[in-house]
Amino acid sequence: MAEKLVIVVGDKTTHGGTVISGNESLEISDKAAACLGDKVSCPLHGETTIIEGFHSMSLNPNKTLAYDGCKTSCGAELIAGCQTILFVETDSSHCLVSAPASDLNQNEDEFKLFVATVWGEVANQSEAAWQAVGSVIINRVGHPYWGRRATSVTKVILNTGFDAAANNQNHEFKKAHTYLFHENSSNILNEFEKKTLARMQSLLIPIYYNKQVTTNAHHYYSPKEQQRQHQHELTLGVPEEKCRYKKIPTFTTEKTVNEVHVKLSPHDDLKFYHRTQLK
Repeated sequence: MAEKLVIVVGDKTTHGGTVISGNESLEISDKAAACLGDKVSCPLHGETTIIEGFHSMSLNPNKTLAYDGCKTSCGAELIAGCQTILFVETDSSHCLVSAPASDLNQNEDEFKLFVATVWGEVANQSEAAWQAVGSVIINRVGHPYWGRRATSVTKVILNTGFDAAANNQNHEFKKAHTYLFHENSSNILNEFEKKTLARMQSLLIPIYYNKQVTTNAHHYYSPKEQQRQHQHELTLGVPEEKCRYKKIPTFTTEKTVNEVHVKLSPHDDLKFYHRTQLK
């Protein structure tokens, strides 16, 4: 078990630099805790950025704590010393190595969209379901079946059938998106939902940033929801052959698509499928 001290404003680096910004909502020994994306003044490279950290559910869920030994964008390592109270357990799978600092802000926003999408799709299902749906999004990036529509996580979400985000009509997606981007109100989620969303984020961090997917699936659907949507279209008078929602999605019968087993909760209503990449 490896415990490392959390970095705070005033701590040094191996280049002789100093941490100059932190999360003022979390103070340790009267000093703000430093997080992924916070700034360091380096005598060799000017102002640089902390690019490694550890996800903590005690913080704003969009932040990760920096700890002793984490790197900055100039290659220096952080040296703890200004506080000796708070440690993190770095053996956890939630230990995060970020993208390059130049991509950090963009990736943080995309990660929020990623989380809001999973929330909108399967918030009421199990943690294993959250991870599997997040993995499906990651697995679609760069897959030739979707081509230019899937060159990034954002494009996958908006262009390849994730209805929760694409049509902006999904209530759960909109709630999570509003909360994560601090649009209008932080009270849009109740306390239980906030804790659940923070838990979801902690589980999706290694999937999004480190590509630690839990399944090789590229498709999924909810049999009960599929049937509900299909029946709704029929009720509106849409002919069977023109229904957008078939009784069973058409991709399930394609020769290059096979169902894969994902260990889920008995209460989950999801089926997952892998799509072969043809040579």
